[in-house]
Amino acid sequence: MQINKTEPDNAVIELLEIVIEFTRRRGELLRKNIAGVTNSEFVAYEYPVEEFVDMIEKAVAEQIYAERILLEDSECVKFGENGSFEVYPSVDQASNEIFKKDINAYIDFQREKLAENRWLLEQARNLLDELQMVAEPLAV
Repeated sequence: MQINKTEPDNAVIELLEIVIEFTRRRGELLRKNIAGVTNSEFVAYEYPVEEFVDMIEKAVAEQIYAERILLEDSECVKFGENGSFEVYPSVDQASNEIFKKDINAYIDFQREKLAENRWLLEQARNLLDELQMVAEPLAV
């Protein structure tokens, strides 16, 4: 668990940086899921996206009500110092079922997830850029 007392703008920036890193790592995992299909022992993995979103929503609520960031660890996500964290993938049962039935449908499914992930990453980066531009004049 990580608790930081921070200003609202800095808190949002810190949380966005965590979201960006999670999304970047998820993109790497999804690309591995696509590249690995030729391996006879292939198993698809996924990060706990819904769990991560819930954790970030709770951190935002904590910032609003208590003016601090509270990042609670879960079974699959462990937070460290200075915005660091570890995230552990689990077997993606849904993807593996699709893979067993139709490899082309599986690849399409992974590509859809990857496209959505790229879009989310782009949105988070754009928001971070805008917040940093607004925060810079205030810091002078």
